[in-house]
Amino acid sequence: MKQAPLRIPKKFKSTKALLSIKEFAEASGLEQSTLRYWDDIGLFSPAHRNPDTSYRYYSPEQIILVNFMPLCFRSGRKTRIAAMIKKLNPASNNCTGIIVP
Repeated sequence: MKQAPLRIPKKFKSTKALLSIKEFAEASGLEQSTLRYWDDIGLFSPAHRNPDTSYRYYSPEQIILVNFMPLCFRSGRKTRIAAMIKKLNPASNNCTGIIVP
């Protein structure tokens, strides 16, 4: 069975380059608390963090990656997830010590 490619919803395709954590959570279907936790442990970090306010901002392209992660967890390929996340989301800098076989 062929799956349709993941697409970013039109309402999130704006001229604005980055999404707030609220917008990203709504677009990805994840809770803001999950995104904060994943950032805190280094698993999935935002594309940008404002140094003055510490607000997290995500790129629309990160929606595709964050929706792919649960599929990897369910498939049992946990040993390769850290390397994949690091390659596709360079902002995540500490994930290699978090995911273990």
